[in-house]
Amino acid sequence: MLLRIRPGTTEQAVSSRITVLPGVIKYLSTATVADAIREAFGLYDTLVGLMLAFAALMAAALLFNAMLVNVVERAVELGTLQAAGMAPRMQSRLVATENLLLAVLGLPLGLGAGLLVASWFMSTYETEGYRWGLDMRLGTPFVVVGFVLLAAILAQLPALRAIRRVDIAKTVRERSL
Repeated sequence: MLLRIRPGTTEQAVSSRITVLPGVIKYLSTATVADAIREAFGLYDTLVGLMLAFAALMAAALLFNAMLVNVVERAVELGTLQAAGMAPRMQSRLVATENLLLAVLGLPLGLGAGLLVASWFMSTYETEGYRWGLDMRLGTPFVVVGFVLLAAILAQLPALRAIRRVDIAKTVRERSL
């Protein structure tokens, strides 16, 4: 039975009056039920947090790998440009601009695909007749964009360091073969 309690009445007073009635086994307030639900979902929140942390780590590793490979695969080209007189700082700016432009251009596609997959995934859940759906705050995609851009900027550092380490003599020698 669901009871509405007058304002100003304490839960202790309600509990003591209701539990003495015949047939009443237990009295639970909505605050007690809400606390039980929060406690039950505590582990779920922890698991979601761990999944988000691993997803962020994997995304950062993917960005790092893509940006470093971009520089390593073009080492001969970068070394040749340095031998021709282009300063490593200029090369670093060009490569960083290219990498960040690729990240920025990939964000809308990634966000769209992520939203579609998340919507589909959530729609596959059905619990006792209730269909689940994706419910996300409006600011969440902006937070994701911010973190992806931050990871892309941080992933630039090792790639730009690799540009400064290009051995011009070795590169020119490999280019002539």
